[in-house]
Amino acid sequence: MRDLAREFGLDHFPPIHRDLLFLLALLSGLIFWGALWGFFPDKGLAGPGFFSWSFFLLVVWRPFLEELFFRGAIQGQLYRLRWGSPSFLGVSIANGLTTVLFAFAHWFYQSSPWIIGVIVPSMVFGFFRDRYSNIYPSFVLHSYYNAGFFFLAGLPTPH
Repeated sequence: MRDLAREFGLDHFPPIHRDLLFLLALLSGLIFWGALWGFFPDKGLAGPGFFSWSFFLLVVWRPFLEELFFRGAIQGQLYRLRWGSPSFLGVSIANGLTTVLFAFAHWFYQSSPWIIGVIVPSMVFGFFRDRYSNIYPSFVLHSYYNAGFFFLAGLPTPH
């Protein structure tokens, strides 16, 4: 069981709080949200929304499942292949391919501009997956980015 956890990047929680690049990734979320602030007037999430089932699903559950599947299963396996680990500017081939799949998966429930908008965060998530051989940093960032986004934009309404 421990080998399976290690293979999916779930075996330990790395010391990300001491990683300057991880802290910069957190800061970039704040900068991005600041830039987005004007696009979502009067749509922000109110207090009770933070404790809703929808917020939990979008900020905790979905990011965990996506990171487990994309970074844990797909990127982890691709990185193990000889051709998957070479990188350019810290982005491995495995990360690049996983990012393409991640963006494609978002095509089913987001508009084209937002699909393009998930590419950079996906590469950041993948960078930390490669850096730590672990999905916890990716999951923390994914949840953090989603929380900030839904705080600004509000929760999606069912159609």
